[in-house]
Amino acid sequence: MNILLIEKEEAIIQILEAFFMKEKWNYDIATDGVIGTKMYSLNKNKYNLVLVDVELPSLDGVEVVKYIRNISLETPILVLAEKKFEEELISSLQQGADGYLARPFSPLLMVARIKALYRRINLERGKRVNLNIEQVICTKYLKIYPEKHKVIFNKQEINSLSPKEFAILTILASSPTQVFSRKKLLELVWGNEYFGDARTIDTHVKTLRQKLEKVGPHVIITVWGVGYKYDELNFDI
Repeated sequence: MNILLIEKEEAIIQILEAFFMKEKWNYDIATDGVIGTKMYSLNKNKYNLVLVDVELPSLDGVEVVKYIRNISLETPILVLAEKKFEEELISSLQQGADGYLARPFSPLLMVARIKALYRRINLERGKRVNLNIEQVICTKYLKIYPEKHKVIFNKQEINSLSPKEFAILTILASSPTQVFSRKKLLELVWGNEYFGDARTIDTHVKTLRQKLEKVGPHVIITVWGVGYKYDELNFDI
């Protein structure tokens, strides 16, 4: 395991270092956002995971997540922040972070989250469970090429989807008009070891809709009290 920790507080760095060493994980440390993004850009194939503090000097954590996602859609990112920074946590998820830990958190929980995320990422890369990764998904107005991470909607390519947005769209579009509960989407996209809540799905669906609706109508439908579905029934171009 090679981890990039972008964190400004020395006390937290020392605590995390102790647990990294106990797990025999390799790690690099940056104490501000600009240094962190430079380190990542120079070693993007090195890191298995990035831990990012929301409150960073020079460049805040949300911008760091955005920068990393512009370089790579694959590297897992966990965001660290106090609960009072809910808006920043939501923004980081919208920019492509895979999850967050709210302070104060147990270092043991952090280690468990890292291990769970690492296992899930490797499973997705190796088997692509539940995403029909070998097949092109095609509806009347949508084509998804899973192996290429490519989406064409209303005859236009959408190249700004985060890995989670891509996975949610793939699941919904693979079974048009079927309603998926938030819990089921969490299980399919994040895995059974996810520690968050259903609002995470709502955040990603919101940004996914915004990106699709820049080029076409509303096709991801909310079924109130249940979940979401992909439906082109009222899609008339």
